[in-house]
Amino acid sequence: MNNPDDEEEDINLSICACARAIELYYLKYIHKNPCMDSSQTGNIWLMELLQGNDRRCYTMLRMDKDVFYKLSIELQSNYGLKGSRNMNSIEILGMFVHMLGHGVGNRLAQERFQHSGETVSRYFSYMLDVVCRMAMDVIKPMDREFSDIPQAILRDSRYMPHFKVKIASITSLYFLLLIIVIHIENFVQLSFLGLYWCYKWSACLSLITTSRPSTLYW
Repeated sequence: MNNPDDEEEDINLSICACARAIELYYLKYIHKNPCMDSSQTGNIWLMELLQGNDRRCYTMLRMDKDVFYKLSIELQSNYGLKGSRNMNSIEILGMFVHMLGHGVGNRLAQERFQHSGETVSRYFSYMLDVVCRMAMDVIKPMDREFSDIPQAILRDSRYMPHFKVKIASITSLYFLLLIIVIHIENFVQLSFLGLYWCYKWSACLSLITTSRPSTLYW
């Protein structure tokens, strides 16, 4: 026969285990301590920037106020930028340019804009879609026929060897680049470094085929 004392001890241990499990469930799913509860939300901070000192706005967003507003209007009018219940379009764009301008990671963006990591990631990806649509109109050669080579390149032995290719090859390379960007945009969430180099590569291809060497500043 089982010892009554052992049975009672087993019952007590089971009760303690159940009580502990209930406590953990309550603390994790019911009695939550808010994390992003700062009174200065991301929207309030952006409004301070856009209504305050011009230099402070440029430092934080890496662009002047009028440029930011014009960019916002352009993206909303032509490329599908829209706000939501959680974030308006100004805050979405502001968070995006702030993260790119300063190399801010997800965790720092959570603290600055008082949103969860999932929200920051989702709206950053959403803005990538928007700016990639704009890039199709902005990043392109001025002369699609490549009918002329600037004299500064033509007379410079450092640059001219790279232009001794058929026009068809340049055109094919350009459209191949666009296809690659589209596929990356559709199937992969670009990291900050990946977005940076994708932009550099696209802009470089466009600029070197249309500009003088003295204008190729990074």
